[in-house]
Amino acid sequence: MTDIRVKAFKHFSERPMPTWGNTSMLEEIDFENICYYLKSSDSTEGTGKMSQMT
Repeated sequence: MTDIRVKAFKHFSERPMPTWGNTSMLEEIDFENICYYLKSSDSTEGTGKMSQMT
C-alpha cells in the first residue's frame, strides 16, 4: 500500500496546478500545511460535530 501512495504522491507533485476554473482559490491552497492522514489514536476526542450534537 505504501508503494501505491508514494507513486500517487509523485504523480501529484509532478503535475502543474490547473489553469482553468477558480485559479485564485487553487493558488491559496497550502499543500505543505494539510494533514493528509490522521491515525484514529491521534485524533482529539470530543472535537467533532457528533460530540457537539450530544
